[in-house]
Amino acid sequence: MSYNNGLGKVNEKNISIANGEFADAMTAVKHANGRDWWVVIPEKNNVYHKLLLTPGGIQHSTQVMEYDKLLGQKANNAVFSPDGTQYARLGQAQQLIYMCFDRCSGLFSCPIFIQLDISFGAAFGVAFSPNSQLLYVSHVEELFQFDTKNLSNNSKPILIDQYDGFKLGFAANFFRMSLAPNGKIYMCCSNGIAVMHVINAPDSVGTACRFEQHSIQLFGSNHIGINHFPNFRLYDQAASMCDTLGIDTPEHLPEPARWVPVEGMHIYPNPASNYFKLAVAACESGRLRVVNAEGRILYEVSNWSGPQNIDIDATNWPGGVYFVHLFRYQFRVIHTVEKVLVVH
Repeated sequence: MSYNNGLGKVNEKNISIANGEFADAMTAVKHANGRDWWVVIPEKNNVYHKLLLTPGGIQHSTQVMEYDKLLGQKANNAVFSPDGTQYARLGQAQQLIYMCFDRCSGLFSCPIFIQLDISFGAAFGVAFSPNSQLLYVSHVEELFQFDTKNLSNNSKPILIDQYDGFKLGFAANFFRMSLAPNGKIYMCCSNGIAVMHVINAPDSVGTACRFEQHSIQLFGSNHIGINHFPNFRLYDQAASMCDTLGIDTPEHLPEPARWVPVEGMHIYPNPASNYFKLAVAACESGRLRVVNAEGRILYEVSNWSGPQNIDIDATNWPGGVYFVHLFRYQFRVIHTVEKVLVVH
């Protein structure tokens, strides 16, 4: 690193690490020691290449799983669960592979093969919920949810929603997904389009996960892709045989704000004309804010507590959609957003 004014000098390059017919499904997970990384790259069949990244370099190994399926190279997608113990991969012929993973040894086990019952095309997106229990699979026009606690080769998923036909030049259909640090799962479309979908509460079973189609407006079109990041908040696997470096999960690791539905919050009438009411559940401390589509605050109540019934005068507001933001401060910030339509 002392060469080239601190930019460093390359000693060797273009070193081939592995050869194979790889699928478009590379992902990574933190090693159980809390420092190293496993990078997993599958081939189009049941062969998995594993690259262990350590301070000493890269160690390459392969593992052949017991299933004999050709998953193909295209329309593949793979992801580890946030806790690093589960792995899911999609194949190009409506196939889902679920496996257990040992972060210490780097070995896969307990493969479960599920043939998805979808009408046409391939499943494109796969994502785990923040609690690592629920698994989401997106098809061109359908979103499914599996419960990994009861998963088997014959498991049938819950149908969360179907494409509603919305278009913005191109169809806003369903494609790849990614779990974000705020606990939501975001989904892109398979076309160059300036919207995204979102699963607001992915730890919730069924439609309680609050899937919203084309609810995220982008500043420009997004073409067939979404950022894929490993879980950087995953630390050591405590008490495992690989937990030898003293890299422990911080005792006061801050938890990101999560979207949680607030029981008892109700807006009526909705659509509204000149007035509407907000019935808000009990809270020790919070802030309520109503904004328009441009983000301008039209109504705000700060530092309130207890259940409240609030009358809001919308007589002078232009007709349109308004957003009610509720922030609660109980151990962590909980942020909820509801919509109200004003029609004069």
